[in-house]
Amino acid sequence: MAGAERSSQSDLLPVLAGGLLLTLSACAAEEVPTPTPPAELSAATLRSAPYSSQHVEEGEVRLVNGIFRDTARRVSVFFLPEYAAGD
Repeated sequence: MAGAERSSQSDLLPVLAGGLLLTLSACAAEEVPTPTPPAELSAATLRSAPYSSQHVEEGEVRLVNGIFRDTARRVSVFFLPEYAAGD
């Protein structure tokens, strides 16, 4: 019985390998879109960017010239002169 089991397993191996090869070649044929690179981060960009905030109903604040102020809700956000950007 062990000999028959080994024979059927060895007969099955080329079939599995062929199926795997067809699957891989089908995947390789699909075109994968290239992602758009993010905009360059600069101090000017960061000074006018939107930021998430749990302190306002809208869930986000947008800086104008590096500042967001909502005196009614007593919320202030400032862009500090020291910052770091990179990967």
